[in-house]
Amino acid sequence: MTIFQLTPQQIEQFANEPEVDMGVQVGIQGDGTPLVVESGRIAVLYDDDSAEQLNLFYELVGVGRDGAFSAEEYGQRLEAWVSRLRPCPPITPMAALAAWSILPFIHMGPRYPLPATPWRPSYVYGHLPFKGLCGGQDVFYRYEQFSKSQRIDRASNRIVKPETYAAPASEKPFTPTGLSAVGRFALPKLLPACWRYELTPVRGTLVYYGASVPLYGQSGGAVEVMFPHPFDNHGNIPAATVLPIL
Repeated sequence: MTIFQLTPQQIEQFANEPEVDMGVQVGIQGDGTPLVVESGRIAVLYDDDSAEQLNLFYELVGVGRDGAFSAEEYGQRLEAWVSRLRPCPPITPMAALAAWSILPFIHMGPRYPLPATPWRPSYVYGHLPFKGLCGGQDVFYRYEQFSKSQRIDRASNRIVKPETYAAPASEKPFTPTGLSAVGRFALPKLLPACWRYELTPVRGTLVYYGASVPLYGQSGGAVEVMFPHPFDNHGNIPAATVLPIL
């Protein structure tokens, strides 16, 4: 795989696009090559060129964080790594239906031509077939890879972007680390999702929910939710808890 840093213009563009899973979007190059966009900051092309970039990640960040350096320094080291990645080539956001059709295969590398967007039934097994309204005291958690969220605005206590994913509080005991969150939510992510935000949507907030099915070699099995519209939080959004990597 080849890992790119998104340009400031691309960060702004993808921040305004829906997610297809927690912190996951897909961008497509002019020649039809898809890249996985992670937390709106990096893009991953699944090819054979990644050793140098991953070695630099291990050099700057290491494996475990406990006892080595603080959570703040971990975030700084992560940003230092991103700053040394090559800028992402021009990409445009892929529509959710098309992204869902290729994500199960994207980690296998280039596969041409891209499949046509499939017909979508009224619900998709294992992917948010239910919906309801929040009661004002329901707690959810969102796991992100970087210290600055592109979708959560703590200053206004709002989730400011549509189609933002999270998980119910019942998942918290099963996701004590950044990598466990990646595995349990079956995310096609390279980096651990170490920043955990606690959200309490105001009463009446619409939410879709369902189970994570196994994908991308990850186990899945978690319950996940998606908020189709921006919403206000009930009270202040606490600062993110920084989880260990392992």
